[in-house]
Amino acid sequence: MSPAKPGRFKLVYADPHYVASTRRRSRVYRHDYSDGDHVALLHVLRSPPCRVMVSGYDNAIYRDLLADWSVSAFLAKTLRRVQALA
Repeated sequence: MSPAKPGRFKLVYADPHYVASTRRRSRVYRHDYSDGDHVALLHVLRSPPCRVMVSGYDNAIYRDLLADWSVSAFLAKTLRRVQALA
């Protein structure tokens, strides 16, 4: 999580579309994100002066751009895949 502004608790939670390389089907969403869209989103999510939590499957884009964030991983019951919260 990113640092919080002193004296106030704020949280931004983002649950973006899954990165294409982590999905079983290539077309899942009507309006999909490209890898570049994920990169742009992560740059925005790194900038607010509050805590930020992002969910999704483990992938290189998020691992690289959020390398300095804490990550919690857990097994998702429905798909038996590991979800990550950064």
